[in-house]
Amino acid sequence: MTTIQRAMLVDSSPDSRARMQHLLTKAPLFIVAESGYGQRATALAVAKRPAVALVSVEAPLERALNTLNTLRAELPEAMLIAYTSHRSAAVVKEAMRAGADGVLAAPVDGTELLAMLAGRELRLTDPDLTPELTSTVDHATDVAPATPRGKIFTVYHVKGGVGASTIAANLAAAIATQTGSRVLAMDLDSRFGDLATLMDLEPEFSLADLADVGRTADLDREILARATTTHESGVDFLCAARRPADWRPISAQQLRVVIEFAARMYDYVILDAPSALDDMTATAIELADRTLLVSSFDRTSVYAAARVAEMLGHSPASAAGVRLVLNQVQEERVIDDARARESVGLEIYASIPFDPAVIEASQSGTPVVTNTGRSSAALALHALAGDLAGYVPQAESAPAWDRVIGWASGREPVKTQRRRALI
Repeated sequence: MTTIQRAMLVDSSPDSRARMQHLLTKAPLFIVAESGYGQRATALAVAKRPAVALVSVEAPLERALNTLNTLRAELPEAMLIAYTSHRSAAVVKEAMRAGADGVLAAPVDGTELLAMLAGRELRLTDPDLTPELTSTVDHATDVAPATPRGKIFTVYHVKGGVGASTIAANLAAAIATQTGSRVLAMDLDSRFGDLATLMDLEPEFSLADLADVGRTADLDREILARATTTHESGVDFLCAARRPADWRPISAQQLRVVIEFAARMYDYVILDAPSALDDMTATAIELADRTLLVSSFDRTSVYAAARVAEMLGHSPASAAGVRLVLNQVQEERVIDDARARESVGLEIYASIPFDPAVIEASQSGTPVVTNTGRSSAALALHALAGDLAGYVPQAESAPAWDRVIGWASGREPVKTQRRRALI
């Protein structure tokens, strides 16, 4: 006769918890406690002493991993099973390092869960426990506070043709492939955004669709996932509408709701802002941890950047995080570095050299940072991404999908995923 084990479920998403509850009806587990992350989870673990704890590990990861680490300390004999939607070797390693005995892909497959449970003799069993004791389950009424948000980087240009969207896409791909983090790139130009074209994507939904949902209902992880399109580099893209018939205005408040929610779901959010310095762009700059002001070295671009820098200088909160990035830099140019610094009033944070490899990569819908070979622009973009995200770029960067371990579901990323309805 199979012994029913005391189990605890730690998941900050009510929808995800409901799915796991349904799944666990088919497993020899009896849920004695449910909670979000944090101190409430620890208190319930100490009080209920479960034999098994199932812990959701989602972005941002700090609170989930801290909770997992604390549960391991409080329940040294229990089996800790983490489950995550992250397609990342780094996340799997962090979960194992925090104390997980195993990591499953979310949504969890029942067969895989049973196999993992059978793979280790569970301790702290309670032979007298029966399903009739369901009335004793302790449900946490105070789910842990929201986790710290991920980093937000805004890429802004005041003059078209300087390659800001290319920089945004490559920064996202570089961070994703180098760190294994969950990265979202958002095209904030609701009409003429070109991230989808650059990455050769055919998204069914756009930022405007997600903003509409945010106006009428609470956003959740599943809605955001359906609205995004995953590129083969591992980056999720929230693109602009590609057809004029789908163009719809988005308010600054709607944009704020979407960005702030996305930053709770992702480790990094890259915002590709339109050239207009309006409320939308102001919101993107205000929310950003760092704003990259992109200019080329031609006279009109530098002077346009100077005017924007002057305007931002009247807002200390914005100006403190603005950095000047010069793109498509050639050896022979009309304006030198010193004059550019003097004109704009900002130190040059990064210089991206002119490189035909960037054009070739964009024609194939591939970020130059993920191409085989180390072109001059790719090296500069990797260095910029590393400085922003706080890591040292590796000499070789394999695509994130090739570095995934512990991914039990066997699902593969797709360049575009067609969906019928957002909600």
